[in-house]
Amino acid sequence: MTVRKNIWISLSPELHAVAEGLLASDRYANFGEVVRAALRLLDEREQAFERHNTVRQTAAVPQAWPYPGHRRGCRPDRRLPHRHR
Repeated sequence: MTVRKNIWISLSPELHAVAEGLLASDRYANFGEVVRAALRLLDEREQAFERHNTVRQTAAVPQAWPYPGHRRGCRPDRRLPHRHR
């Protein structure tokens, strides 16, 4: 059995009106259901955001080119000549 915890939250008048509207639509029985649905959606959105960032980070630097001095878009066989200082 899931143990539920009670919490107190403070909503802006705008968010309170949104929750009241959802309750008036009879899709939700109480504020708890509205908040749980909102948190589930937020969790899904955050997970999608993390997946998107993980894909972008792994695609940003090709794993086959781990050489020193790597520059974005520069392939090992087309490196610029080394400049001496």
